[in-house]
Amino acid sequence: MTMFLKYPLKFIIVAAIAFFFISGANVRRAESAGLIDTSGDIGAAAIPLAAGILTLSKHDKEGAMEFLESYGTAVAATLALKYVVKEERPNGEDNHSFPSLHASSSFAAAGYIQRRYGWVYGLPAYAVSTYVCWTRIDAREHFFSDVVVGAVIGFGASRIFTKPYKGVYVTPVTGKNLYGLEFTKTF
Repeated sequence: MTMFLKYPLKFIIVAAIAFFFISGANVRRAESAGLIDTSGDIGAAAIPLAAGILTLSKHDKEGAMEFLESYGTAVAATLALKYVVKEERPNGEDNHSFPSLHASSSFAAAGYIQRRYGWVYGLPAYAVSTYVCWTRIDAREHFFSDVVVGAVIGFGASRIFTKPYKGVYVTPVTGKNLYGLEFTKTF
């Protein structure tokens, strides 16, 4: 139990960092931000928060570490690429367009939720993440390629670090001349 008490603090720190990076950059334009853009910012912060709350509610210590690893990796990779690539945003505001941090963080959290706890939780998380990506393009903060690469980074990080929780999970599988379903049972 003592070990588990450390994880809420880590989740709070990760959530605070995510909120800072996701919404802090938007402070200078908050007065002119529209409802759609603001809802995308909220969604980008809400998905990782929901992942943390879901994990804590299940007292899932292993899942907590998997979430921290996948989310942290996605955010770190995205921030590193932003400062290496230096692509100008569609609105000309700065040169940190590629890749989208909103997309990578929301898809890392949604991918974690789906992989760890199944499609019942994952489908709504992916729907919100997709909406978040659309808001970034609509607000002219990112190009389509920025959000696609951000989503791939987040999704990939969640696949690398996350294993299914207890139960049976069904995942679609595709490959060269291969289409099917993967059944996973954990005990």
